[in-house]
Amino acid sequence: MSVCDFFASDAILEDVRNEKVWLLSVKEAKERGISLNQKLISNIDENKEETILYFKKREDLGEIEISSAKAFYNDCKNYTKKEYCSVLQWDYTKERAEQLIVYIKKHLEKTKEIELWKIWLGEKEKPDVKCCKLSELDTKKIKNIFGTGFKKPMCLRVIRE
Repeated sequence: MSVCDFFASDAILEDVRNEKVWLLSVKEAKERGISLNQKLISNIDENKEETILYFKKREDLGEIEISSAKAFYNDCKNYTKKEYCSVLQWDYTKERAEQLIVYIKKHLEKTKEIELWKIWLGEKEKPDVKCCKLSELDTKKIKNIFGTGFKKPMCLRVIRE
């Protein structure tokens, strides 16, 4: 299986879309002036949605995207009792960690805590759980959970003061 980063909360988590990556039909890509390899698209219905993945730079793929964890719900529920789970897809950078802190602060206006998780899908292992107050949350704590490789399941519970 693979690593899964996710948030868990008792309040619905807001989705965040990576605005630098688009899923387009062949027709939409052509309308935007995107050049396509004709051999690759010759047998594709040009009106079929979400056929072309388009981005300007490789780094754009690592921008923050947060969405419902429907596909991984059972895996997430192995670790948390929170009602709502959302998957975090991103590549760690300090700037993006700062954006996550803003997201977490905004979310904690609706609820008293949020859990940040890193797990291995398909496995259930005792997690390393740490807690911190919102005022103590910094990019170093974000990096400790999300910016490193997977060793064991980890959770950072962030509590509103």
